[in-house]
Amino acid sequence: MDTLDFGRYVTFTTVSAKPKPAPNAFDMLMNSAQQLRLPPTRRERDNRDRLYNTVITLLKEKKLGWTLGQAETGEKFINMLTAIFWSVSDLTTKVVYSFTC
Repeated sequence: MDTLDFGRYVTFTTVSAKPKPAPNAFDMLMNSAQQLRLPPTRRERDNRDRLYNTVITLLKEKKLGWTLGQAETGEKFINMLTAIFWSVSDLTTKVVYSFTC
């Protein structure tokens, strides 16, 4: 630390910063493998695609996902969850429609 005085009221102090070590390639690979991922959203051609994208959006908001090695499992999970929601919503619509007629 160097200090320079310019009179009674002005003092400059310099602090040398320690250089950051270069990132280690192994650490970068480990961090990348631990990051959570989600499948990409689909182009919305119908309401089922919109539901799929909504499930992905909800998982993003909750900061959930799968690691790189589990990406296939994550996509299967989202497809199954979308199918369940789609079936339940279709069944609910039919039941409500039958009671209103």
